[in-house]
Amino acid sequence: MTSIISFWLIKMILKVKNISEIGGVVKAPPSKSYSHRAVILASLAKGTSRLYDMLYSEDTLASIRVGVGSSNQ
Repeated sequence: MTSIISFWLIKMILKVKNISEIGGVVKAPPSKSYSHRAVILASLAKGTSRLYDMLYSEDTLASIRVGVGSSNQ
Protein backbone atom coordinates (compact mmCIF):
# COMPACT_ATOMS: atom_id res chain seq x y z
CA MET A 1 0.00 0.00 0.00
CA THR A 2 1.35 3.42 -0.96
CA SER A 3 0.50 6.62 0.90
CA ILE A 4 0.46 9.90 -0.95
CA ILE A 5 0.66 13.07 1.09
CA SER A 6 -0.22 16.34 -0.63
CA PHE A 7 1.23 19.59 0.63
CA TRP A 8 -0.69 22.72 -0.22
CA LEU A 9 1.01 26.08 -0.31
CA ILE A 10 -0.89 28.44 1.96
CA LYS A 11 -0.18 32.12 1.56
CA MET A 12 -0.31 33.98 4.86
CA ILE A 13 -0.25 37.74 5.20
CA LEU A 14 0.71 39.08 8.59
CA LYS A 15 0.01 42.72 9.35
CA VAL A 16 1.71 44.27 12.37
CA LYS A 17 0.72 47.62 13.77
CA ASN A 18 3.31 49.95 15.25
CA ILE A 19 2.53 50.39 18.96
CA SER A 20 4.06 52.59 21.62
CA GLU A 21 3.45 50.35 24.65
CA ILE A 22 3.38 46.64 25.30
CA GLY A 23 2.41 44.74 28.42
CA GLY A 24 1.52 41.31 29.61
CA VAL A 25 1.94 38.60 32.19
CA VAL A 26 4.25 35.62 32.01
CA LYS A 27 3.96 32.73 34.49
CA ALA A 28 6.96 30.43 34.84
CA PRO A 29 8.06 28.08 37.61
CA PRO A 30 10.52 29.60 40.12
CA SER A 31 14.03 29.35 38.77
CA LYS A 32 17.27 31.09 39.64
CA SER A 33 17.94 31.85 35.96
CA TYR A 34 14.43 33.22 35.42
CA SER A 35 14.70 35.29 38.59
CA HIS A 36 17.98 36.87 37.43
CA ARG A 37 16.51 37.67 34.03
CA ALA A 38 13.35 39.13 35.54
CA VAL A 39 15.38 41.42 37.82
CA ILE A 40 17.55 42.56 34.91
CA LEU A 41 14.53 43.29 32.71
CA ALA A 42 12.71 45.04 35.56
CA SER A 43 15.75 47.25 36.22
CA LEU A 44 15.84 48.27 32.54
CA ALA A 45 12.09 48.97 32.30
CA LYS A 46 10.53 52.35 32.92
CA GLY A 47 7.96 52.60 35.70
CA THR A 48 7.15 49.96 38.29
CA SER A 49 7.72 46.25 37.78
CA ARG A 50 6.18 43.57 39.98
CA LEU A 51 7.91 40.21 40.21
CA TYR A 52 6.06 37.27 41.75
CA ASP A 53 7.19 33.77 42.70
CA MET A 54 10.86 34.71 42.69
CA LEU A 55 13.43 32.14 43.73
CA TYR A 56 15.32 33.89 46.52
CA SER A 57 18.93 32.84 46.96
CA GLU A 58 22.18 34.69 47.64
CA ASP A 59 22.67 35.10 43.89
CA THR A 60 19.22 36.47 43.14
CA LEU A 61 19.29 38.79 46.17
CA ALA A 62 22.61 40.19 44.89
CA SER A 63 20.99 40.75 41.48
CA ILE A 64 18.12 42.57 43.18
CA ARG A 65 20.53 44.82 45.08
CA VAL A 66 22.44 45.65 41.90
CA GLY A 67 19.26 46.04 39.83
CA VAL A 68 17.55 48.33 42.32
CA GLY A 69 20.73 50.40 42.63
CA SER A 70 21.05 50.84 38.86
CA SER A 71 17.38 51.80 38.39
CA ASN A 72 17.75 54.76 40.78
CA GLN A 73 20.25 56.50 38.50
